[in-house]
Amino acid sequence: SSLLNFWQSVAENHFPERADFTRLKQQDEDMTSQLYSSEPILFRREFGNFIGAALRPKGKDWFGVQVADIRLRKRKLPRVEQALIDTRDTLRGLMYNRKSGYTRAMTTADHDYATFGNCVGSVEPRPTLDGLRYRTWHLRDCAWLENYDGEVDTIFRKFQVTAQNLVAEGKKRGWNVSDKVRDALDKTPQKEFECMHVQMPLLNYDPKNKTKMEWVSIYLDVTNKELLSMKPCPEFNYFVDRWFLLDGSQYAVSPCVICSLPDSRTLQVMTWSIMEAGEKAVEPPMIARGGTAIIGGIDIRAAGVTWVDKNYDERNGEVIRALEMGGQPQ
Repeated sequence: SSLLNFWQSVAENHFPERADFTRLKQQDEDMTSQLYSSEPILFRREFGNFIGAALRPKGKDWFGVQVADIRLRKRKLPRVEQALIDTRDTLRGLMYNRKSGYTRAMTTADHDYATFGNCVGSVEPRPTLDGLRYRTWHLRDCAWLENYDGEVDTIFRKFQVTAQNLVAEGKKRGWNVSDKVRDALDKTPQKEFECMHVQMPLLNYDPKNKTKMEWVSIYLDVTNKELLSMKPCPEFNYFVDRWFLLDGSQYAVSPCVICSLPDSRTLQVMTWSIMEAGEKAVEPPMIARGGTAIIGGIDIRAAGVTWVDKNYDERNGEVIRALEMGGQPQ
């Protein structure tokens, strides 16, 4: 919970689109209502975009495929080199296919990495087996563990899914969907259920399993406490990129945010102070005499009129005057 609170504070100052770690965000709310300056957001946006432009420049072959054997690589056999180029082009076509979601997923991952120092994504075959599907997941919904070598090999991801989508996905994947979900499909198809996906080494989950698969993929219906699916799989489908790791923690931080967060908070207070001083200079707080001296309230608008009792004697003091705060907006 302390980590989520920290990420919430970071997001509110630098990444308001992601500021829903500790509270639900409404679609129509003003995400920047608590901010007075947009500079921290612009800096984060520019840096996040720079990461993508530097690592994945458009119009260039920014990755390649090589053989693991260095001796074979040095021989530069034409057939081998052509096969590697063909493999690269095939993979590039899968990645940049319109249905893969690769560009959007990587853009979100860049900004998560720049802001929070962590990003979590997955790559898996599409259910129709006609391509790949890339997605980036909210850090709020993910937790992970490291193995002995410090590599992430176990991940837990929770997600909300409607009864309609859960039944449809269950048919595609052969899941054991609860009867309660099927009942909800008839009455309230948009009712949401909390589910979880766990992926971990098969050896840790079931040491006696003799299959050659290295990993296990588990889907759980947390709301109804039902096991939807448990299947061994050959690959770890998640990628967890981490920037600056803290000692004793599997979670990282962004050095940029550690430096900029104090300045961001100070900048918001400074901007608010300037705005407040300007408003007080233009429309200063007023001091007025009580009783019946003022009739109908004070009107400080342009061309406004404040009515005063005609019998009031101003030798007793001004009926109304501005309260000088001593601040100079400039």
